[in-house]
Amino acid sequence: MNLFNPKTAQELVSRWPTNDEWLAELDSGWKGSNGSSCSLDNIEGVVIGTTTRNYTPNLPANWHDFLYRTIRRLLALGKITDTERYYFQLAADQAHYAALLDSVAHLVGINGWIARKRAEIRYYALRWAGKSSTIANKDEIFTL
Repeated sequence: MNLFNPKTAQELVSRWPTNDEWLAELDSGWKGSNGSSCSLDNIEGVVIGTTTRNYTPNLPANWHDFLYRTIRRLLALGKITDTERYYFQLAADQAHYAALLDSVAHLVGINGWIARKRAEIRYYALRWAGKSSTIANKDEIFTL
């Protein structure tokens, strides 16, 4: 298995996962991306996530799901501490926000403004509610 095992928060968000890393995470018990972190999988018509087990590069919400799964696995297996988990989550949320802004950068006018505000709201919602999402559920399976 080719699991992604970053040592630092910066390494966690330094790149998108490879297809092999995505599949290895599925093999280790992950059920796949649930798509968007909020109620919609698009911002002003730009697709940002989808519910899937398939490798879906360049979708910020799917990348964020992968990052949170990686954080849960690292914490559950004792590879990071709870304090480190906070910094890993912060880096994941900030990288997600930056990826959202990149995804909607081509939108201009009122649609561009709305898209950037929706990305900002998503970021603050993740910061507020994300802690419990980076702690493993009792029924979640992790393997080495």
